Amino acid sequence: MILSTTHGCRFLILNHICIFKHYKMSFNLSFLMLTVTPQYFKNLDGLRFLCFLSVFSVHSLHSNNVKLKSNFFFNTIVDGLLANGEIGVNFFFVLSGFLVFPYLKVLLGQVPTETADFKLYLFFMGNFNTIWNGQPDATELAVLWSIAVEEQFYLIWPVILYFVPVKKYWIVFISFILGSLLFRTFNDDPVIYYFHTLSCISDMAVGGFGAWLINQIPFKNIIVSLSKFKIIVIYVLFAVVFVFCRQIFEHVLFLRIIERLVISTLMILIILEQNYSLNSFYKMGNFKILSKLGLTTYGMYMLHIVGILIITTALKIAKLNDNVLNIILIGPLLGLIVTIGLSKLSFYKFESRFLKLRKYLKD
Repeated sequence: MILSTTHGCRFLILNHICIFKHYKMSFNLSFLMLTVTPQYFKNLDGLRFLCFLSVFSVHSLHSNNVKLKSNFFFNTIVDGLLANGEIGVNFFFVLSGFLVFPYLKVLLGQVPTETADFKLYLFFMGNFNTIWNGQPDATELAVLWSIAVEEQFYLIWPVILYFVPVKKYWIVFISFILGSLLFRTFNDDPVIYYFHTLSCISDMAVGGFGAWLINQIPFKNIIVSLSKFKIIVIYVLFAVVFVFCRQIFEHVLFLRIIERLVISTLMILIILEQNYSLNSFYKMGNFKILSKLGLTTYGMYMLHIVGILIITTALKIAKLNDNVLNIILIGPLLGLIVTIGLSKLSFYKFESRFLKLRKYLKD
């Protein structure tokens, strides 16, 4: 859990699990004294679930079946509409910045060999394992790279901002954004772009910058009074980027460099619009089912590979894994149901115990 001031956030780490409960907190940073005031952003839970669904779609629709790969309908869905589903991870990074600043392998049919460096995962450096050693053999570990980046962020940024006056936070945010752009300029490699902390950190800096800016009255007035036309433009631009991301950014160096910045800027605008704009067409907080599912998105993200493997293994045993309908619809739907069940179990049996630690934080 990360704690931050209402003016953009001086924060401290208690437990990263609580971050996903959507609280913006404030306190006088001291290693001896803590004051907390929770603020709940109800419109973010639904958004969070949609972004998880985006990542889930990429992983659940993956297939090595040659017949399926030549199927027009399959290619249209997987390599067309949902080709850029991994953008959901970018959203989690931006959201973290915003909120901070304000051995099943054998059973699931996998070969029991492991390429992952245990020490790197133990110390929240799983993203560097992916860069140096490739994707881990255990697919359950694959999604942990983004958790590693967030933990690095949670551990380092509070120390930096502790020594900077709140009114000067913008300098830190801009410096990290520019530094990240510079890093990508001299490291033109898709693996580095996607997994390296210095490449990803701009997403969180944009989120933090948004949390700081929204407490500046002139900027807040702009967001509060956004016209419906401008809101439409923001969502249309995001939809275009989501569907055509590779076509837009992949072939030109300059565009590859600014890709994460463009995406994260659109994401923070959506986050701010959902929470502060008076002219929104729809507030995600009104979508009760998505919002309720969004409460356990952390568990869904962490456990969805397990859910997918359970269903794909079952389909393989039943010899139903070469049917387009099963791969595109039935398999993902069953995988999603299993994932939701596992995340609920994780939440009530594990995560909720950490949430109870809030009682030790006094107003």
